[in-house]
Amino acid sequence: QEISRLEEAFFTMQEGIRNREEKIEYQAKYDLVTKLYNRYEITDYIKNRLAAKDEFDVISFKVVGFREVNNSFGYDSGDACLESLGARIKVLGGRAARLNGSEVLWVPGKQLALSDLDSIRDKLEEAHILKGLEIRLKLAIGHLVLPKDASTVEYVFRNLSIVVQKAEDEAVLYQCYQEGMEQEYL
Repeated sequence: QEISRLEEAFFTMQEGIRNREEKIEYQAKYDLVTKLYNRYEITDYIKNRLAAKDEFDVISFKVVGFREVNNSFGYDSGDACLESLGARIKVLGGRAARLNGSEVLWVPGKQLALSDLDSIRDKLEEAHILKGLEIRLKLAIGHLVLPKDASTVEYVFRNLSIVVQKAEDEAVLYQCYQEGMEQEYL
């Protein structure tokens, strides 16, 4: 009987270790709020795509005025909005990752035209219904075509930051990278 209890304790301990390892592995790859990949995981994916010399789009969706959502409705509602936005982006296919507080990077499965992005934005900006609240998010969109617009991951993130910042300043909230844009910021 004692050996049986010892065996059961050993198996319980193994199960606990396996569960902790799975949790650690998940946290190393995914953002806990949006359930999308994190910056580190998407960085590896982009590096591999660049190494394969693929031509592909990288899109940044940044929630305009996200701080006001948190201030007005609370951080729980802000997180719920991000979770809802992440679920909508996941449905689009491709790969996506949360980069920071209110910015999501998306690598679509195919190259997109501006008209495609307009309809995608419309879907993503539809009201998020959370605990009886209807919250509408406004998205600024930055767009790169790789490897033309950036040849390394460092340049991808730098140029993406530049175009999404420029998109926030534009009335249409959209900006595609154009050669030389980084000169203003250097």
